[in-house]
Amino acid sequence: MKNRLALIISRLAHPISLILIFMAYTFFILHEPWKATWTLTAIIVIGILPLVIWNQSRTKKGIYTNFDVSVRKDRYSMFALILALTLLVILFIIFSDQPWPVLAGSLVLLLLVVVSFVLNFWLKVSLHMAVAGYVALGFWQIHYLPAILLFMAIPFIAWSRKQLGRHQNDELIIGGLIGLASGILLLMIS
Repeated sequence: MKNRLALIISRLAHPISLILIFMAYTFFILHEPWKATWTLTAIIVIGILPLVIWNQSRTKKGIYTNFDVSVRKDRYSMFALILALTLLVILFIIFSDQPWPVLAGSLVLLLLVVVSFVLNFWLKVSLHMAVAGYVALGFWQIHYLPAILLFMAIPFIAWSRKQLGRHQNDELIIGGLIGLASGILLLMIS
C-alpha cells in the first residue's frame, strides 16, 4: 500500500509534469489564449515530447530500469538529451519573442540541469526535488496558492522517492537545495 501511494505521488510530481503545469500556468497568465496555446504546444513538441519518447523507448529496450532513469550511470545520456532539448527550447523562446520572465525561467532551468548533471558524477541528485523547489518558487511570483500547495507537497515527494528506493537522503536534500537556489535566482532576475 505504501509503495502504491508513493508511486502515485512520484508520478504526479514528476519533473516533466511539474514543468508542464508551470509553463501552462505562466503562458496563460502572460499571453492571450491563442499565443499561450501555440507557445506551449511548440515547447512540448520541441522539448518535452522527444524526452518522453527517449525515456520510454530506452525503458522498453531495457537500457533504463525505469522512466525516471533511477540508475546514476544511465543519467548521463538523459542529461545530454535534456541539455540539447533545453537549448533548442531557449532558441525557440528567443526567436518567438517571448517576454523576459519566460526566457529567464528557461535559463535558470538550464542552470538547474547543468548543476544536476555535474553533481551526477558523485551522487544521483533528485530531479523530482530540484524541479519541485524551482517550480514552487517560480509559482510564488505568479500566484501564492499553487506555490504554497507545492511547498506543502515537497515532504511527500521526498518520502515517495525514498519509499520507492530511488534516492537516499543526501540525494533528496541536495536536489531540494538545487531547486530552492534555482527558484531564488529566478525570483531575483525575473
